[in-house]
Amino acid sequence: MSAARRDNARWDLVWLSPLLFFLLLPSPGIAWQGHHLITALTLDSTDWLDRFSEIRVTPHAYPDPSLSPSYELLYLEPPANPEKANPEQFLSGKRDFIPDRARRAPPPGSQTSAKEILITYSDEPDWGLDKDLRLHFSQRLMGGSKGFRHAYYPPWSWHLPLPFASQGGAPERALHFYDLARVAFSQKDPYWGFRFLAHSLHYLQDMGQPFHSRQTSSELIFWLHPIRGTAQATSNLHHAFEDYVAYRLQSEMEGAFSDDYILAIQRAPKLAPGSLPSLIRATSRSSHHISKSLFRASRKLFGKRFLRLDPVSLSKEDLPVLASSPAKAEFDRTAKEALAISASATSAFLDLAYRDFLPCLQKQEN
Repeated sequence: MSAARRDNARWDLVWLSPLLFFLLLPSPGIAWQGHHLITALTLDSTDWLDRFSEIRVTPHAYPDPSLSPSYELLYLEPPANPEKANPEQFLSGKRDFIPDRARRAPPPGSQTSAKEILITYSDEPDWGLDKDLRLHFSQRLMGGSKGFRHAYYPPWSWHLPLPFASQGGAPERALHFYDLARVAFSQKDPYWGFRFLAHSLHYLQDMGQPFHSRQTSSELIFWLHPIRGTAQATSNLHHAFEDYVAYRLQSEMEGAFSDDYILAIQRAPKLAPGSLPSLIRATSRSSHHISKSLFRASRKLFGKRFLRLDPVSLSKEDLPVLASSPAKAEFDRTAKEALAISASATSAFLDLAYRDFLPCLQKQEN
């Protein structure tokens, strides 16, 4: 090969390396393992929903061509004998799991409440609504159609293939289901009105998870294998972060820890609801702002075992090591910041729903 051709090939590699890096990024995980946990803790202070404690479960009657053809609509029965949840369920490495109490049709004559609907179905967009679709050319660099719809990189942030432009479909999905809620409430169908609100809330909470507001960080570069290694290390830390936070929240609910993470949600700053687009912008900006700090804290806490070329999941055996790590305080601080961002967004979202939909619900009561 001539010197000129070698130089050209070298320059081709320089330009292509960033693209190859992002093409190899794994699919994002569930933005928050257990959206129902954040939702339930935020609903504790939302009194207006208590008025809607007896809602008849109705069949779905809202054609939506935006959903994945493989998605199967399900209804969840209330657990017959509620038992304490096992926090270690979040350390299993499983993704997109659907509860065992799922049915293909609404149980005959069943009733539920607004709070139960919002808590239960705030997880539903992780059950296959967005899989295997062709949406946008950038989805190849965001983990496919699900990754594209569950993430959002705000404008003026660096990412590929659209550096400094907004990228990701989470805002559109939040608005889409909010509009469907409006249709359902107008048709005197509060069950699907609240269920669509739960879907909309899911995507808003996704935007509050920093691993879904930034593509990756220099903190996570795997120098020995800068393309494949960095991609896998980012994925490993992403999953470890969300698994640990869900484990910690559930453990605090069971009394195994002091309520630090729970209090971060319950004491989150109040936001003025404004409009859903303005709430989306504020949430994504706040999440992106802390993302580098959170990536750094996750790398320090979870350590070298997760900076590998193969997938690594958090396990029960990791917990004693994490508890005694000198990096734990920094991680807890940034994790609580992230939880507070999503909790503030959730609370403002419910205030917005109160303003937009309560008059319609009151007319239906009278």
